[in-house]
Amino acid sequence: MTVIDLKDMGVKFSDLVKQDDVLTSQVWPGDDIVTRLTWHSQDVAPGDVFLAIPPFDKTKTGVDHITQAANRNAKFIIKESHIPTPGDLNGAQIIDIADARHLKTLIAKRLYRGQPKVIVGVTGTNGKTSVVDFMRQIWDQMGYKVATIGTLGVQSSQKLVDMPEFSRTSPDPLILHQALSKMKNQGITHLALEASSHGIDQCRLDGVNFSAAGFTNLSHDHLDYHGSMEIYFEAKKRLFSKLIEEGTSAVLNADTNYFDALSNACRSRDIHVLPYGKRTESGLQLKNLVIQGVKQVATIAIHHEVHEIEFHFIGKFQVLNVLCAMGLIMETGVSHLQILPLLSNLKTVPGRLELVGHTKAGAAVYVDYAHTPDALSEALLSIRPYVSGVLTVAFGCGGERDVEKRSLMGKVAGEYTDFQIITDDNPRGEDPGKIRSQILKTCSNAIEISDRKEAITTAIKRLTKNDALLIAGKGHESEQIMNAKTLQFNDVEIAGQILLTNGGTILANNI
Repeated sequence: MTVIDLKDMGVKFSDLVKQDDVLTSQVWPGDDIVTRLTWHSQDVAPGDVFLAIPPFDKTKTGVDHITQAANRNAKFIIKESHIPTPGDLNGAQIIDIADARHLKTLIAKRLYRGQPKVIVGVTGTNGKTSVVDFMRQIWDQMGYKVATIGTLGVQSSQKLVDMPEFSRTSPDPLILHQALSKMKNQGITHLALEASSHGIDQCRLDGVNFSAAGFTNLSHDHLDYHGSMEIYFEAKKRLFSKLIEEGTSAVLNADTNYFDALSNACRSRDIHVLPYGKRTESGLQLKNLVIQGVKQVATIAIHHEVHEIEFHFIGKFQVLNVLCAMGLIMETGVSHLQILPLLSNLKTVPGRLELVGHTKAGAAVYVDYAHTPDALSEALLSIRPYVSGVLTVAFGCGGERDVEKRSLMGKVAGEYTDFQIITDDNPRGEDPGKIRSQILKTCSNAIEISDRKEAITTAIKRLTKNDALLIAGKGHESEQIMNAKTLQFNDVEIAGQILLTNGGTILANNI
């Protein structure tokens, strides 16, 4: 969506842009009727309003797009004040503002009115999808009309109609606010959404009425975009320092090195902080975790009140994700005593430490979305207690993404497993052989099999009685992107087919 058609709707310029948004303008065109708005200069038609959004490349100003919009007879051109004004505007009027991306979100909010009553945002490198889905499951059990937005798109037990399609974890603000409005109109009262660092940094979530926000962790990822861990953290922090309103709540992982900085940012804005984790002595503390077969029994203290909870899935990190979800629901006004009896019913998200099935000899095969060094180590450490034999991992790294993490993931694989197969993930337009070689630099004893299906087949056929396999990196994804081709490929389905072909068994929900 690059054009908003407002023909015959009687939308005034002041309905989209308020005088408070504008820095300088010789004439305020507030009563002028707007028929179309676009932020793509090639789509400009005579009489349009063009919103000039600067390129991400800081060495460019985007003034060439302003010139193109003027040449195509735009009526108004809205630009950031620091961007130069071309000499010939062809009659277009310039409106100077401070932040075009922020204004785009405000325009979206003004066009698509209405949001669910309770909206909670969750940010962090890993765990966002699990936290929002755990929230959905808990709220569902309590009888609320609930939805989630994130990596898995829109999820809801309610039948939602005419919803826009999402292509990113944190969608474009026009798509997001359209979805929020439709959700409210269809009765959704509670929404949990994933707040990606890109979405926060690019102002896609500005204008969302957050009731609370959660922070799971921060580890090496997306440095191709952010440039450094410090800048990456600042993007995440913006959710707490700018986006959630004063007087709301933040649920923060006390086990991370970023807890103090986030707590200080929140408290300076009168945002209530609820910590969770192993290190905290207040809030939600994980005191102990006992493995019982394929179950875990967690001892947690809620404001020093001790409870035991049985979970029917593995992984300490998943228990911590449950605590984050529980804390966020508590901070929206629900007693922990209402939540506790519901936790044993929780199921993990597809592709998150998902047990696909077992080989004929009894070896377990798991699929996990882990595509960062920390996520991979957490997944492998979660499986290790169940493995008395060989632990194998098959994984790759995505192309055209953070290059530095490839060697780090190779190092994790080499340290935490007994056998490694390096294969292709989503190479996109990058040379897949180059990606594999960068992983192999720190994982030199691994074998290399480019074809992912062949790699999974080889890994499963090698398993014996007390072994286990983790297929990492793609999780729930149903496609593999190679050059200009998008292939149908789902790790769970592929692994399930291979298990059945070789006499193994799979879980009913994987058929």
